[in-house]
Amino acid sequence: MFDQSAKITYKFLLNIKDGDNVKVSRNAAWDEASVTKVEHNDITVKFHGDEKEETIHRSSGRFYPIHCAFRDFDNLAIQEKGNNEYGEIVTRKITCAGPRPYEDHECGPGCTTKYFPFLFRDQNPFIVPLLLGWARDLVCLKSEAEKTKSTKRWQVFYTAPCGKRLRNKSEVASYLSTCQNDLGIDCFVFDPWIRILDEFIPHKNLINVPDISQGKEECPIPAVNSYDTSVPELDYLTDYSPQGDVEIPKDKDFLVSCDCTDNCSDKKKCGCAQLTVKGTAQDEAGERCLLDAGYDHRRLPDCVITGIFECNKNCKCSASCHNKVTQRPIQLKLQVFKTKNRGWGLRALHDIPEGTFICKYVGRLYSSTHATQICKVDGTTYDDYFCELDLIELVESKKEGYEEDVVEPDMEDENSQEMNGVEQNGVENNDDNDNENRRENLAKIEEELIELTSKITNPDNNPPSNNDKPSEDEMPLKKKFKSIRKFWPEREQEVFIIDAMHSGNVGRYLNHSCDPNVYVQNTFNETHDLRFHQVAFFSCRYIRAGEELCWNYDYEVGSVEDKQMDCHCGAANCRKRLL
Repeated sequence: MFDQSAKITYKFLLNIKDGDNVKVSRNAAWDEASVTKVEHNDITVKFHGDEKEETIHRSSGRFYPIHCAFRDFDNLAIQEKGNNEYGEIVTRKITCAGPRPYEDHECGPGCTTKYFPFLFRDQNPFIVPLLLGWARDLVCLKSEAEKTKSTKRWQVFYTAPCGKRLRNKSEVASYLSTCQNDLGIDCFVFDPWIRILDEFIPHKNLINVPDISQGKEECPIPAVNSYDTSVPELDYLTDYSPQGDVEIPKDKDFLVSCDCTDNCSDKKKCGCAQLTVKGTAQDEAGERCLLDAGYDHRRLPDCVITGIFECNKNCKCSASCHNKVTQRPIQLKLQVFKTKNRGWGLRALHDIPEGTFICKYVGRLYSSTHATQICKVDGTTYDDYFCELDLIELVESKKEGYEEDVVEPDMEDENSQEMNGVEQNGVENNDDNDNENRRENLAKIEEELIELTSKITNPDNNPPSNNDKPSEDEMPLKKKFKSIRKFWPEREQEVFIIDAMHSGNVGRYLNHSCDPNVYVQNTFNETHDLRFHQVAFFSCRYIRAGEELCWNYDYEVGSVEDKQMDCHCGAANCRKRLL
């Protein structure tokens, strides 16, 4: 089959000679240049403006004719983004030996090079396979019947070190498992528009900090400043730092776990993945679920509002599990930089595919009462870096029949209360019984999770016509339920708040944009306590090297009295105000 596909494989090589003029992409613009030397597949050009020379491979999309050919990709929109004042994109050369010629054999551990993560801690994760002897080929498949059509079918193939060709992530995952190789499936990119060899290089800066995490992150996170001599000051954290009386329960008895041995590639068999799927149920019976909710080979196709339950320390799956994403260290090459008018920002140093995990938002963890006290200084409130852990309220606000603090007389007596149509033992405030009651109620929370989340409103339901609308007497009584927070003792019902002002991680540097390229996804791994979810950032579209990473703060203008905050994101749909 591969021999047949080879006959219809096409690659673009620029046909050019010494002295020719050509447009070349540089600093997010098309600059005129003259060809000074053509040697094999390398072309040396001299730019007309500053007389600088650069050698580029003749198949590079930086040449305008090749770029035009790339524009014909189905559903492909290559955008040259960035700012000329910040830096330029260069194409890296890989000099490692490629795959061996394929010979018929049975694949095993000897077919690949053993992967040691610490050797690649400062590398773009998407080029790691190339450094280990793999090859990534971009090909145009066109059969005889399709040659008259203008539409081209572009596809990415990976060739393993042993010469075997793999056409998709499923085949790569199966191959890595057969070869007992720990290389992450998320290192492989099958999107034809991702240029894995492109890297953003900033211009000369006044300040260059090699790693703001001071070695706490496996991948160094540099910071640069081209405007002044200030540096980012931060007590760097990689996880929550509970303050005061805040305690994150991590009892393994309240963790759903799986016994998968296939890297949890089959969601139907993985207990953790099924908890995510069933949490999206749109009916009370829990039958109408989003069967594809959650990760797809460590990529997140869409946000899951009810949260993602990742595999945890009790699971039998390995570190290369496809359902372990946000608990892993930062893999991407990121850079903190000083912006012109928005303080510090964060950008990608290489292309990032859609659905890729970027980083988490961590900091000091306070109760809402404690956070309110510490953020007020001399009458001024400093809550710019506050983030509420309000997944419970977010999900329940989408449910039918949810009313905050609803209490119905016929639903309560002195010993029990009915929540969501299910009778539950009340929570006593007696200090002697708190520990026992807390364990009992946590267990009930685990059981009720699927049922409570199943009441998310179904947007496809059509309202009945006026003629068919029953009278009020005929209308069935809507079930009402109290917030799941009521399962905890009263003193533990507060919404917890992350404060990353002085202590936090690189996530605090993501600015707002009215046209974001990043979104928030709530996840669980080391605890299934719904009050203590992780706040993670994922790319919502293809992100070009050098592009700033931003998310939508989703503030409501005028929601805070006597406070106004202007927006300077520069997006075409900018609202001009945040508050």
